Amino acid sequence: MLSGGSAGTVSLTYDELATLPTRTITISEPFVKEQQTFTGVAMSDLFAKAGIPDSARVDTLALNDYHYVNTAGAFTASDGLLAIERNGQPIPYDAGGPVRIVYPDGTPLASVLDAWNWSLSSMSVTTATPTG
Repeated sequence: MLSGGSAGTVSLTYDELATLPTRTITISEPFVKEQQTFTGVAMSDLFAKAGIPDSARVDTLALNDYHYVNTAGAFTASDGLLAIERNGQPIPYDAGGPVRIVYPDGTPLASVLDAWNWSLSSMSVTTATPTG
């Protein structure tokens, strides 16, 4: 679920998320320290769908209540991806699934391990700067 944008709450099940356009990236996964390929939905596409401006602060919440908060612009500048597959398979819970945030190598948040929120349950806008 993504809430707080100009489009209100955008609630997507895993199956609905999986029907959105995806992209695939191969990265050096920093926790297992090996190359892995992830497929998922670009956070920029989700934020656009929900009407969330770059200046909005977005709180990502994991199933274990872990929070990571940053601006929508920081997530999109790092090409954040809501990954739903790892190496062509659904991501198991014990590997941070079924949805986790990943970043391509070399992007600003790729080296910020706190930003790699695992087992994502929701995202919400905590503050938004009016546009226009």
